[in-house]
Amino acid sequence: MRYSGKNLEEAVENASKDTNRDKEELVYEIIEEKNSLFKKQVTIEIKRFKERGKIGISDGKIVFIPKELPPSITSGEGVKIKINGRHITEKTYVNEEDKIDIELENKEGRKDIEIKVSEDKMQAFIKVYYEPKIVYKLKDKEPGNEILIEAEKYIEEYPQKFTKEEIEEILNEKKIKYGVQWQSINDVIDGGEVLIAKGLMPAEPVDDRIDYYFITEDKKAPVEKDGKVDFYNIGEIECVEEGQVLAVRKEGKDGKIGYDVYGNVIIPRKRKIEKILKGPGCEVLDNGSRAVSLIKGMPKLENERISVNPVYMINGDVDIKTGNVEFKGNIVIKGNVTAGMKVKSKNDIMIMKDVEDSQVFAGGNIKIGGSIIKSVIKAGEKQLNYDAAIEHIKYFKDFLKRINLLYEEILKTGKFNLNNQAVHAIKILLDTQLKDDKNKVLEADRFIRDNCDDEISSFWDRCINIFKLIENESISNFSILKQFIDFIENFISSYQNEVNIADVVVYYCQNSEINATNNVEIKGKGCYNTNIYALNEVMFSGYSGVLRGGYIFAKNHIKAGEVGSQASIRTILKTSMEGIIEANVAYQNTILTFGDSYYRIEYPCKSLKAYVQKGEIIVEKFKL
Repeated sequence: MRYSGKNLEEAVENASKDTNRDKEELVYEIIEEKNSLFKKQVTIEIKRFKERGKIGISDGKIVFIPKELPPSITSGEGVKIKINGRHITEKTYVNEEDKIDIELENKEGRKDIEIKVSEDKMQAFIKVYYEPKIVYKLKDKEPGNEILIEAEKYIEEYPQKFTKEEIEEILNEKKIKYGVQWQSINDVIDGGEVLIAKGLMPAEPVDDRIDYYFITEDKKAPVEKDGKVDFYNIGEIECVEEGQVLAVRKEGKDGKIGYDVYGNVIIPRKRKIEKILKGPGCEVLDNGSRAVSLIKGMPKLENERISVNPVYMINGDVDIKTGNVEFKGNIVIKGNVTAGMKVKSKNDIMIMKDVEDSQVFAGGNIKIGGSIIKSVIKAGEKQLNYDAAIEHIKYFKDFLKRINLLYEEILKTGKFNLNNQAVHAIKILLDTQLKDDKNKVLEADRFIRDNCDDEISSFWDRCINIFKLIENESISNFSILKQFIDFIENFISSYQNEVNIADVVVYYCQNSEINATNNVEIKGKGCYNTNIYALNEVMFSGYSGVLRGGYIFAKNHIKAGEVGSQASIRTILKTSMEGIIEANVAYQNTILTFGDSYYRIEYPCKSLKAYVQKGEIIVEKFKL
């Protein structure tokens, strides 16, 4: 067999490939070698092949049959081989004199128990598993030029199984002691996983319940897609008779304790205990289990307290024929309140139709089914009046401070040697420089006398007496002003006004003033050129919810539909530094005020939400 190539190396390579023999096995002779200018070629002739030795394994011992070339070995799985102290990981040729060390990777037997407890400690699972001890021996191999040295199982022994007592002891060590399903131990002794313990969930209590036998919530008027509303449906007028059952208390049931798998007690939540709270016109009987009406009137649930208020029902309009209406209980007017009239109640007022150029004052809630035009509405009147009275008293305190300062400056000039001369100078200033301040004090006097009584009124009498002493030049010693200023400050800091939560619900308002100690809700088309003051929230819940012109204040939240107009009508929305202002659409020249800071809308926008964060007004909006 002859093989050629450009050089000897190529010729040998060609021979190796063709004969499928390693190069070192070839015994050849160069029979031709050309090295001319145009052609280079070497030709060899194969004389014979060197014989490779063989290696095998018999009864765990290596059998070696040497020849001209060494055989090769490769380590199989579970077998480690060292040749002359060097660990091999691939095919390696060996000679008879090489030291071959073979190590078999035997496996030790093991058994274990694993216990898992759920996060809520209500379930425990046990897993038992066994792994056998395995001893390997070398697998016999017939001698060959190359062999893969492999191991085969010789001995396989499983460890002794856990006993039921051992498993019980492990559960005790893990402190699993409640709800143990002992019968499940037999199911898992041979191996596997089972639920071994289950806790007991606590039985939830049944809360007390109070069933009310009168309407406790307003029924909302439906709003159609075109914005039309049934304006006169502002809530049902419900009256009860004397002795009628108003509420019944259904006593609940306490819960029962539970246990987790560790035996820890799980306490159920406490049963909610309800009590029937009575107000005016209501009596609680049968150890607090039943409430009945003491009078004929309108039932009401406010702050979880039941009351029944007498009702003054007017089936038509309030006009010049009926005269002004004032009643301590609830007032229901099925018609209009016409121009120039006044309606006043210490409780709730419900007006089915319109209010025009009138005053409606209530100690409780006010609901008006129609429009409000050029009118003043106050809900929670007593609290509103008393809050205003405190502001008047604060102003009077500042007024006295200015008077006292002027008096001291007059004395410093040295032009007035006698006290009565300085007092006369103050009198002149009251009629000139301080005329506006004087008029505000007189205005405060009229307001407090018309709207307040009891503690505020008595205190104001002392204030106005000081004012009259100054005005009549009857004050003999101006030092008493400082004492009286301290007296006012102590009164203001210690005075606690009665909290009276009251809402106003209307459908449309124009050129009016609305005040409420809680919420004001506009359910209809909107509000035009109206000032609204609410100590909690102002909501426009009608279809369009338009707000154009005027001033709106709500301490916590204002939510409107459309604010301002394309004609840039100035509309002011004000809240506290903690409040939120929202609008579906807001036009330019809408003013958003938070405390003393404000933000002006410069262009029409939608999805507006404004609030204060780290002292800065944040306005989220999209250009319309």
